[in-house]
Amino acid sequence: MQISAMTFTETQHLSRQAIRISTWIMVGATLFQLVLFTTLAVGMRDPDAFYPLGFTLAVMVGTTLLMRIATMDVCVNAEGVHVKARFFHRRGRFIPWSDVVAVRLRPLRAFSEFGGWGIRYGFSNTWGYIYDGTTALELTLASKKKVVVSVVDDAALRDTLVALGRIERV
Repeated sequence: MQISAMTFTETQHLSRQAIRISTWIMVGATLFQLVLFTTLAVGMRDPDAFYPLGFTLAVMVGTTLLMRIATMDVCVNAEGVHVKARFFHRRGRFIPWSDVVAVRLRPLRAFSEFGGWGIRYGFSNTWGYIYDGTTALELTLASKKKVVVSVVDDAALRDTLVALGRIERV
């Protein structure tokens, strides 16, 4: 969502692909534990052997709910870029334009670049704030570090960056 030509704000939810992959991993682990603890309970004649399975199911449901309600707010304005991931950031991360030496918009490959979604540390000294979208806002800092932020509405962000004089219209 764009507030004005000089400010870009967006709230992203975790991508459906990330939720789907992690849910299937958790379902597979739960099925494995179901077989394991059923075998133990029958072999030892101990129904208490199922308690760890209950804990695993509670963790799976809690994690899935947390992933569905987790959001990331992105704000780009004249002062800089502010990223805040709910449940992971207390105040978020602010990157002032004075620390940025290069800005570019490019295609995002969340899994191959960062190994998944969320707040990630990638290869070659790069921090990623990856939730949803297929476009990345890549900021190269004066310290040679890079920060990559996923963006859903790349056209509105491009207009804001052009208005701020950070990139040229292509």
